[in-house]
Amino acid sequence: MSGKNAILATAAGLICFGPLSWAQAGEPGVVTGTVAYLQRSALPPNAIVHVQLQDVSAQDKPARIVAEAKIPTEGKQVPIAFRIPYAATDIDPAHRYVVRATISVGGKMIFTSTTAYPVITRGASTEVAIMVQPVSAHPAPGSRHRAAKLEGHEWSLIELGRRPVAASPDGTTPNLLLNANDRRLSGSGGCNRLVGGYALRGQSLHFTPAGLTRMVCPEFLMTQEQAFVAALQSTTSYRIVGDTLELSDGTQVLARFKLSAASPAGPTVTPNAPDFPTDLWLGQWNGPEGTYLVLAKNGVKYVVKIRSLDGLDTYEGVAAGDRIQFTRDGKAESIRAGSGEVTGMKWLLDKKNCLIIKTGEGFCRD
Repeated sequence: MSGKNAILATAAGLICFGPLSWAQAGEPGVVTGTVAYLQRSALPPNAIVHVQLQDVSAQDKPARIVAEAKIPTEGKQVPIAFRIPYAATDIDPAHRYVVRATISVGGKMIFTSTTAYPVITRGASTEVAIMVQPVSAHPAPGSRHRAAKLEGHEWSLIELGRRPVAASPDGTTPNLLLNANDRRLSGSGGCNRLVGGYALRGQSLHFTPAGLTRMVCPEFLMTQEQAFVAALQSTTSYRIVGDTLELSDGTQVLARFKLSAASPAGPTVTPNAPDFPTDLWLGQWNGPEGTYLVLAKNGVKYVVKIRSLDGLDTYEGVAAGDRIQFTRDGKAESIRAGSGEVTGMKWLLDKKNCLIIKTGEGFCRD
């Protein structure tokens, strides 16, 4: 930590603005949390976790590093715990602070956070659980990779006007899904549900005015959400590089996205053999009107993401023979394989490869 960060101010020299949630006046504070990822791979013993506390308030300047911590893993596996001490005198209650993380091996970055996690001010916590994503790399010889595609997969917003994107207090980040079946867009502005349409021809991409639900959110999320919608409405073209999507107005990049970690189209290696028959279901399954089901693995458990017309919800599931069991709203439910006819949904009647939660709630791939 720098000498500036190590200097603690005395209470007598501070002006009180009311209760300070991050620390008492003149006292040091600390941001704590964990860094983890969903990929089923072990970290080598020489991996280093690097976590930074950043001030991202200035719109026309790079983020300022307030404090940071480097944690040698020494054989430990995720989640990796971290502590970032900081001086209260380095915190301005009117500013916005976030935490970002990377994991490196031999000086080469292999994982990075694609979301800015708000901390300390504006009602944010001082404890966060950071999820990092694999850094794009060239495929290893003999490994099987799939190229990212624009439509049919969830894209998570990571930059808006060259600024990092903040997550909501519950960890939700703005995201986008383009459904090729009806040329409709769906997703989240970070607080409200996002719906609309789009026109696609080659690299040309235009969004129709996007609608949002009307939930009341923290001011910084509302401002970010409005800027997100404005970027969509100004988009005229797109470009995909690896697992990164860029939206442009022809002169500048308006927004950058990363392929969701749970999406099946990312540059991930296909495992040699599944642990359970239900592992063959990993990835995205689409329903009508922009709804979808995404299945990912976290250890031996499943991450179950269901986007309904009411929004996106995430659950933890476990394998149970030929089904995945999870609990929703206090009720035990399961995911099973079947045909479109079994879903009981007229939009899916001609589909053959589907997953069904209950009659009237199904998702298909073919």
